[in-house]
Amino acid sequence: MSISELAVRFFEQQQGLSLAIGALFGTLFGSFLNVVIVRLPQLLEDTEDNTESTAGTSVAAQFSKWLLISPPSHCPGCSHRLAWYENVPLLSYLALAGKCSACRTAISLRYPMVEALTGALALLALWRFGFTAGAAIGFGLACLLLVIAFIDAELMTIPDMLTLPAIWVGLAASAIGGPVTADRAILGAVCGYGILALINAVYLILTHRQGIGRGDWKLAAVIGAWLGLQGLIGSLIVAFLTGSLVGLAMMLFFSRDRRSAVPFGPFLACGGIIAIFFGQGLANWYLGLIIGP
Repeated sequence: MSISELAVRFFEQQQGLSLAIGALFGTLFGSFLNVVIVRLPQLLEDTEDNTESTAGTSVAAQFSKWLLISPPSHCPGCSHRLAWYENVPLLSYLALAGKCSACRTAISLRYPMVEALTGALALLALWRFGFTAGAAIGFGLACLLLVIAFIDAELMTIPDMLTLPAIWVGLAASAIGGPVTADRAILGAVCGYGILALINAVYLILTHRQGIGRGDWKLAAVIGAWLGLQGLIGSLIVAFLTGSLVGLAMMLFFSRDRRSAVPFGPFLACGGIIAIFFGQGLANWYLGLIIGP
């Protein structure tokens, strides 16, 4: 019996323990996602602006920087280098009461949020797909969407470095037995990009302002390439519904007007994550609303 077969049998026989291990792995991986969220936009900005010279920098140092593992984790307030016990997902945040041990600067709530959400995504992937390749694919895509959501929420930008490779990898995966067939992946990617581009064009004509940025078009193409047209539609339903509700709440409770810029990427990413795990049920519910029982 192969190692993969033994792993599947273990999961089937010890589901509780397997789910706990999956959640633990998810929170640990969430720590890395926090690094990506913080460092990738800055790295891309430094590279584009050419503000940091690489002269005299070793190849190893440059490589570690692009791997986002350099410099070591530290407090942004006082540059205190974190010890290993200050980097334990969730527990360290609670033990430190959300503050740096050296300067008592508040630690962003984003760190435990991302760790907890990544752990929940790992649990959800195992619960939905079992100990299969589908669980790994679903978890990986959900983590990508999670990173994009937090970057867009903070900086109102979606790096092409995250979306463009994901589109091509999704299309390539469809050709070798991915989540959807190649024709559905191509159709999903084209429709994802095209639908949001069309909506933006109409909005621009009516208001003379941009409504949905190109980064969102590419993000929709990512979702379409991996989940097909059906998953894309489910994602858009969730995105527009939640986006409308949040926009309305901001106008009612935070004195924001209709022209206030609100990033659409987090809502689209949320819709994509829901579509990964509940896409079929969401599509059936929506079709039921349109055509009836």
